[in-house]
Amino acid sequence: MNRRDFLKRLAGLSLGVSTLPLAFPKRVKGQVLAPITGMVGKGFLDSRIRTGLKAYKAQNPHHKIGELHCHSVYSDGYYSVDAILHRAAALGLDFVVLTEHLMAGKYPLESALESIKARRLCCERWQLKDVPPVSAYPAIEASTRQGHLLMVFPEEYLQPHNTRDIRKRFLDFEHSIPDIETAARWTRSLGGVTVVPHPNKERSYPFGVSVPFIKQNLTGLLDGIEDISAAHG
Repeated sequence: MNRRDFLKRLAGLSLGVSTLPLAFPKRVKGQVLAPITGMVGKGFLDSRIRTGLKAYKAQNPHHKIGELHCHSVYSDGYYSVDAILHRAAALGLDFVVLTEHLMAGKYPLESALESIKARRLCCERWQLKDVPPVSAYPAIEASTRQGHLLMVFPEEYLQPHNTRDIRKRFLDFEHSIPDIETAARWTRSLGGVTVVPHPNKERSYPFGVSVPFIKQNLTGLLDGIEDISAAHG
């Protein structure tokens, strides 16, 4: 599959539901939010999402719709890979891009690779009868000196012999924070595409890459910019 076809397959709508922040530690907040959001989602939101997706697909039968930026328990998410993929399929999504964090000194590459393995096994051992599995693209959200970068790879990198190429190429990111240009070039060398998430969003550390920097330094090297984020606006 060439990069043009890969980009076409990724084109879609990213869906998400945000929740109000609670004054609890992250671990406790996850334990509190999981059953609440699960109950609300299954009882009300899921029905509305399914109805909306069905109507949209009826009008746009050639469009692929999916989640382009989310995390599981392998980084800072609240749900397992299986739970995310099964719910996405039940809602009617076509693909999911799980973007586990990779950050020197905090989020190791091995966790992201284990997540990639988990999504491959989930699709191979699919448990939903009458509902086909979604496409689950291997991806990583890397922390660079300029901010975060989503690195999305073709589906063949779900296979162990290809996942080794990701490990070899990005292992140094565990020990040092790279320039975003380097991360983008290395992603492209593996046939992947890159997207800047939550642009212009500021934190006390490099988070959202600024749009002026993107225009000046990443034109022709970047494949996309996230427009709406459920978590970051």
